[in-house]
Amino acid sequence: MLENIFWINGWKKTKRTEVKKIDNLVKPFTEIEDVKPIPVVIKTVTESEFTELMYSISEDKISLSNFKNNFCFDSPPLIKVNSDKRYMSLDQLYKMIKSKGIKVRKVVINKEKDKCIETIHVSFKFRTFF
Repeated sequence: MLENIFWINGWKKTKRTEVKKIDNLVKPFTEIEDVKPIPVVIKTVTESEFTELMYSISEDKISLSNFKNNFCFDSPPLIKVNSDKRYMSLDQLYKMIKSKGIKVRKVVINKEKDKCIETIHVSFKFRTFF
């Protein structure tokens, strides 16, 4: 307990204040000793799974977000379609084949060992009535 002394018109007046000790202080983040790094989740699909995903997109059975959830979030793969020299994103591929009939010819997935998929080479054609 603390005691404050005040002098008013020659008279001594005291005011007592209580000091409470707080034992449940939260430690700053830097002082926590049990911090463990978050494990990196490697998401990968096989060629046959990617083919099924493409058919699901073309039949409008899967959303863009569900499609993208099959790949690493921080480094999505680049996709090369047919003999085009340029790469496209997952978004672009999704928009290209959504609700359109396709026939997948070949899928080749390139990735480093125990890493996310880097590139996908896919060969397909749009189905026509003839």
